[in-house]
Amino acid sequence: MKDTDEIQKIILNFQGRIEDGCIFFQDNIPPEQLSHFLSRFDKLEKGETPLVFIDNTSSGSAKDGALLTERRIYIKNPSQSPRVIPWKAVNSSSFIMGSPRWLIINEAKVLRMDFIERSSLSVFTEMINETIGLIPHKNPIQGENKTPVPTAEGALSRRGVGSMSPVVNRYQDAYRVGTALVGLGNTIKVVGVVLAGIIVLGSLSAGNSLFGGGAVLALTFLAAIVGGLFWVCGVIVAAQGQILQATLDNAVASSHFLTNPERADAMGLPRSVADRSGA
Repeated sequence: MKDTDEIQKIILNFQGRIEDGCIFFQDNIPPEQLSHFLSRFDKLEKGETPLVFIDNTSSGSAKDGALLTERRIYIKNPSQSPRVIPWKAVNSSSFIMGSPRWLIINEAKVLRMDFIERSSLSVFTEMINETIGLIPHKNPIQGENKTPVPTAEGALSRRGVGSMSPVVNRYQDAYRVGTALVGLGNTIKVVGVVLAGIIVLGSLSAGNSLFGGGAVLALTFLAAIVGGLFWVCGVIVAAQGQILQATLDNAVASSHFLTNPERADAMGLPRSVADRSGA
């Protein structure tokens, strides 16, 4: 490998090209967040310099993310053990948009970057590829699953920028059906109340007719029946929607095909909920 000063120079040259609230370069790395992140690792080697820090949390706690130095990449993903990858073990990098977003190293999903913008992730990947161009001797990352994964461009062309996985989309469609049923049920109840009101108003005007009080009584009784039937039907329809949503909640929570952020997306909840649940 060439002098680590050259790696540091390349990385810092990208500072002006990445503007992201979750990515911090050398002079702007928050000391407390960096200290919290590094508490999960052994100490940096003597002379090792933090160059880029990624805080992959919505709260800014820095419990998950990555740190790049001129020698190694420190990584901590949600619900995974910390790991360290030396630059000499990095052969290639790319990224996958979607939920979650992944940085790919050596054709393996290595770093989750859920809160990084697409433009920043693209430039970040370019920075890594330019950096590893300095390294003539490259070894694979030990213990990684080498199953090829789609490139960023392939994933984007099939799923669209920022789109959810098919599983998330399916659950979201089902939740929309449940929400529509609840809305339909509430609408039926409102229609019933309106119709009952109209009938009652009609009975008042009928009081002056030939039938007098009998007409008022009959129409009032009819209004009660109409309003009651519509109300019961509305409750039944809305209840079906609520039951569907409760069933979906259980299915999403127990699905092995979803991560916590994807569960939050499927349920229409903010991702900060998933971040707190993983703490």
